[in-house]
Amino acid sequence: MERVLFLLLLTFLGIQPNPITPSVTESARAAASNNVQFQLPSCSYSAAMPGAGYQILPQPAPVSPRQQQLFDWFSPWAIARNPVLQTMRFPILVLDGEKNARAGAFGIAVNPQWFAELDEDITIGIYAHELGHVSQAYRLIPVDQFAMQYGAEGQADYFAGTLLKASRQFSPAQMQKFIDWVTPSAGDQTHAPGRIRADLMRAGYSNTP
Repeated sequence: MERVLFLLLLTFLGIQPNPITPSVTESARAAASNNVQFQLPSCSYSAAMPGAGYQILPQPAPVSPRQQQLFDWFSPWAIARNPVLQTMRFPILVLDGEKNARAGAFGIAVNPQWFAELDEDITIGIYAHELGHVSQAYRLIPVDQFAMQYGAEGQADYFAGTLLKASRQFSPAQMQKFIDWVTPSAGDQTHAPGRIRADLMRAGYSNTP
């Protein structure tokens, strides 16, 4: 539902999203310069979901140099699978009203105050999961057994483990730290219980060279 809402928002605005990373080729930079940058209405975008209680604000969220390394690895990987993405820009925006992160075709939104409370390794793990949703939105990853059995969230968990290993962002100890943080979560209608999510992340990490 959330993905559909954001796609409708993009359609309404009639513009393309902005880059997750500034590290693009000169040809891509020239192409991107002809695009209107992604902007949300100045009143902010409030989710059209009763009781959701969050807003995605039209301002960039801070990204640390170490967090940026994950995006720098992800961008060429994504462009290799869908070259159209080199002319598109994806923002990391501020999420207000809940301790959470959200993602889709529009980019990523995080709560900076919540991120400031977390260990940086945990925030990088969260970004890896959210990049899984970006990958789903642009069909960079197929509907596979994990998506069929555990839904979009479960597939994003497996993708997070894969991405963290492939990008060399996480040592086994750092991956275990992230898994330990996820494991106690109770789960909800879209997320499996933490122990299942931890197993999916661990499998993605272990199965990646």
